[in-house]
Amino acid sequence: MRIGIGITTRNRPELIVAVAEAFRRYRPAGSHVVIVDDASSEPPRGHLLEDGDIYYRNADRKGIARSKNRCLLELGDCDYYFLFDDDCYP
Repeated sequence: MRIGIGITTRNRPELIVAVAEAFRRYRPAGSHVVIVDDASSEPPRGHLLEDGDIYYRNADRKGIARSKNRCLLELGDCDYYFLFDDDCYP
């Protein structure tokens, strides 16, 4: 069973770093995390992901729906999907 966690963000660099840290701490072993940044003015600084996870940044603003769809696209091989925003904690 493969679990996928998708997190979308825009212009909250400090918040996404804190949320990514919380997910690294509490996520199930073997789960896959994708963070989709919807063209933030400045990309986040700090450690976001573990090996094998994905950080994807839209070149221009796509909106929340298309960013969530990008999460689903990147998590395509997972059995279960959980989608979060950058202000949701596990």
